[in-house]
Amino acid sequence: MKSDVHIRLVVSRGIKSTPYQDPAFTISKPTIVIIPEYKIPQEKTYKQGIKLTTVKTIRGPENVQDPKLNSLSKLNCILACIEAKNKKFDKGIFEGATINTPSLLAAEDALDALNWCISIGGQKELINRSKKNLQSVKDWIDARDWVDFLAKDPNTYSSTSICFKFTHPDFEKLDDENKKKLVKEVCSTIEKEEAGYDINAYKDAPAGIRIWGGATVESSDIDKLLPWIEWAFFETLERYK
Repeated sequence: MKSDVHIRLVVSRGIKSTPYQDPAFTISKPTIVIIPEYKIPQEKTYKQGIKLTTVKTIRGPENVQDPKLNSLSKLNCILACIEAKNKKFDKGIFEGATINTPSLLAAEDALDALNWCISIGGQKELINRSKKNLQSVKDWIDARDWVDFLAKDPNTYSSTSICFKFTHPDFEKLDDENKKKLVKEVCSTIEKEEAGYDINAYKDAPAGIRIWGGATVESSDIDKLLPWIEWAFFETLERYK
């Protein structure tokens, strides 16, 4: 039971002096409920899968309820579940056949993404777009002597998670701690300029840059990002000399 337990936290605003939603009527500290659940996906689900459906009831926009918040105020979600069950939706979702309750909104997002994939040409075009993104980075790296791909073998270059490192002599003089610190500052500078986000290398990887080059990214946007990386790198490197 050690590997199949997950913890569910429920946080409320606390006890009210009267049953009313206004926070002004809260008379206690927040109430926290901790529920450990032991749940194993049914083997049958792995083999047969589950049947999904779309419904007319949807969540409101972000200014109605933030979809990132798993709120207990989910009347619209409950109505959607009832509608789905009436349409002979796979009841295994409601009976614990999966580890956690799938989001119908996420399922709809997945369907929308698949429709987009088909509209641009399917799998072949998705791969071509990703390869084009890698080529943009490769052309940029080949024209410079202070940066190189993290992978030594070109056959192992990833066209989705495109990773490269700085090889400038002044950068190579730094110890590993300062290398990571410098790259973190480079990424922070670029984020402040709103030119790129989440491009720092993986935590356990050597100091460097990681760019998402999947099919959802336009190569023209990568072409715009690369000069920002160059500018931020040399601006930051000056402070480490």
